[in-house]
Amino acid sequence: MKNSIKSIFTLNIKIHIIILLIIMLVANFFTPRIVDDLGQKVTDGIDFTILFSYIKRRYFSWSGRAIADFNNSFFLGLPKGVFNIVNAGMYVLFIYLLCRHSFGAQKPKKEKVVLSFLIAQILVFFNIPNFGQVILWESGAANYLWNGVFILAFLLPYRCYSDGACRTQNEDVIGYYKKHKVLFFFLSFLGIIAGWTNENTAGGLIFLEVIFVIQLLIHKKRVPLFLWTGLGTSILGFAAMILAPIIFAKPKI
Repeated sequence: MKNSIKSIFTLNIKIHIIILLIIMLVANFFTPRIVDDLGQKVTDGIDFTILFSYIKRRYFSWSGRAIADFNNSFFLGLPKGVFNIVNAGMYVLFIYLLCRHSFGAQKPKKEKVVLSFLIAQILVFFNIPNFGQVILWESGAANYLWNGVFILAFLLPYRCYSDGACRTQNEDVIGYYKKHKVLFFFLSFLGIIAGWTNENTAGGLIFLEVIFVIQLLIHKKRVPLFLWTGLGTSILGFAAMILAPIIFAKPKI
């Protein structure tokens, strides 16, 4: 028994990822389109003219969450099987990003990575209210799971760079992020998407960005340009969401 448990942790992390991907694929295929899924389908196939027109109309009349609405309506126009595959991958990526954030700039042993991956799965499964609605339901996943992936992916350079510069003094990590100029463009683009996700998590995202920047300043470390641009674009995305015209529309009596 002890050896069986030990063998779980000695398995390559890729095997655990494949197993989780298969489990989530099966769960997604058993989850039908219901409720909002039926009302937010605007095209059969891909028609960006109709899709963008719908998102624009919804932005001005219903909700400022344009990114989530676009993702939801786009995949609702495709066969459910396409969404099932993408959504299973997004969930695995969500768990993986949680693990990456937990280690920051550290380079953990294989056993620790596997343990972190398993713990993350357990905590997410038992602590997310209405797991099926948030993770498996198409409209729910587009609004919550996918947005969580965008935010975690966007924050990872902040987490690793600040951890490497302030705590572990990992020069490899610091040098890596300083060398990769593509991060400037990556965070500029992803910042708008991450800031335009939903009101509470995007607000928390900006708060964490500010904390990471303050941490670097307190330790008298240089704040790279890509961290400033990421902060700026995420604020722009957040503003586009919370300042949507519908927010200020007066209710008709």
